[in-house]
Amino acid sequence: MDKTPLLIASHVNVDYKVRSQRNSDGRINKVISQIMGHSSTIHALKDISFNVYKGESVGIVGTNGSGKSSLIRCLAGLQRPTSGAIWATSTPAMLSINGTMLMNLSGARNIRLGLLALGLTPDEVAAKYPEAVEISGLRDHIHFPMQSYSSGMRARLKFAVAISRVPDILLIDEALGTGDARFAATSKQLLENIQQSAGAVMMVNHSQAAISAACSRVIWIEKGTLKANGPTEEVLELYSEHLAKRKK
Repeated sequence: MDKTPLLIASHVNVDYKVRSQRNSDGRINKVISQIMGHSSTIHALKDISFNVYKGESVGIVGTNGSGKSSLIRCLAGLQRPTSGAIWATSTPAMLSINGTMLMNLSGARNIRLGLLALGLTPDEVAAKYPEAVEISGLRDHIHFPMQSYSSGMRARLKFAVAISRVPDILLIDEALGTGDARFAATSKQLLENIQQSAGAVMMVNHSQAAISAACSRVIWIEKGTLKANGPTEEVLELYSEHLAKRKK
């Protein structure tokens, strides 16, 4: 593997200021508490550092509230770290199951608009459109409004659009957890194509099976801290032990 870094996270911290209300006796004190509140800081990410290299597929795991979403939003440039820095050779492409789609428009219209948003020309959109439909596996539903789609169908459509212009760095946030066996095989092959074109993939997914199948390395984040960063099977074993202890 080429050890040229495509993405570097250096001592990344993310803090959130929140206001909570304290229980107070008396009507006036309760009103004052509701207005003033109490300010506190939540440390979502604490001193996170790692590199991602050409040809890598890196999984990100952690329990709910561990900081995974904050991290991937920072990597995508959607959120600024409180401190630390992130460098990338190109703007990462973010694929999220919560990504924006116009629900009153058809899948076909959303594909065309999504391709235009990626910077493709109208001629390029016309050329890429049939391929995107084929990848999504939604040929029979492509002219139905998005609001009639299941969450899995929407995820497949977003994936088909996102990889129409192969990015150097693809970030996937819980987008491939749904779909049939055919879509799983298609998406796996397309992710391999990105890696072979000297790109890199980072994937957040609650499914350890999906991470194990797609990723050569795993980063485990827990309570905002980097718990482990190494070969997939080694880190997933540590993570599984942690989950088992939590259940007990």
